[in-house]
Amino acid sequence: MNERLSSLVFTCRLKVRLLLSTVVVWFWDHCL
Repeated sequence: MNERLSSLVFTCRLKVRLLLSTVVVWFWDHCL
């Protein structure tokens, strides 16, 4: 696998994870 592509995928996954956790926290705060 290409090094650059691999780091891009890693960054994408990290951002997605961060976004998901933010959404979950927001939801938890506002709906419960």
